[in-house]
Amino acid sequence: MEWSRVKSILICVFVLVNLFLLRVYISNNVSTVTLSEETINNTVLALKNNNLEIDKELISRKSPELPAFNITNRHINCRDLSLVLWENAKNNGFDYFNPKATTFDGKTLVYKAPLGTDTIKDVKNKIKKTGALYGYKYRLTADENTLLYTAVYENMFLYDCTITATLTDDTVTITMSNWVADSFENSGYSSVITCPEALIAFASEMKFKGTFKIESLEQGYIAGNRDNEIQTKTATPVWKITGNGTVYYIDMRNGDLLDL
Repeated sequence: MEWSRVKSILICVFVLVNLFLLRVYISNNVSTVTLSEETINNTVLALKNNNLEIDKELISRKSPELPAFNITNRHINCRDLSLVLWENAKNNGFDYFNPKATTFDGKTLVYKAPLGTDTIKDVKNKIKKTGALYGYKYRLTADENTLLYTAVYENMFLYDCTITATLTDDTVTITMSNWVADSFENSGYSSVITCPEALIAFASEMKFKGTFKIESLEQGYIAGNRDNEIQTKTATPVWKITGNGTVYYIDMRNGDLLDL
């Protein structure tokens, strides 16, 4: 085995051991782990030896417990909800979510129809009138041709619960993904691994031949698949890792790489 590979493995082991000892040292009554600069620097070095590049300022120095919550869907899937939204749309004089203009792949519903004279502001108002946003806290990201609604809990995104509206070539396309009229119930707090632990787990899972440059690290949640049934499940806290035009999600509880 090449010495550089051995060195890389040893550095990863040392970082993980230091993090484990830090967790043992900290009292169970303390809910936030604070990392030393040495741990951050060792993490950057360990990642570099695994072809991952990161600005150390992106690595969170603190790892507090995160709010845990249960999420319950009122509809079995987006298509089921869209039928209700279509009735609301008709009552308001337009035809959003008409089943004849929608496709559904089991998780994501796409409605596509002529835009007419509507502006992005008109589309925004019509989406609201359908009742699609009712009961949700959400964050809206918009430009002159696109609206992106992402559900939020405690000011953090649910990355897989979105509505996107796009205006192109006199057509409006509304994409609804895992948006099923959810309700949320706080269930306390969840212990999570530190950012360095998540990054090293990611480096161990992914084997990049070229350099993978991590551009951003964000905390959020994933609601997960509902399997076309009404159910209550605990949302998964995740690290969202973005780099080289690709996004990955790491379970903040155990370091597992997740599919969205």
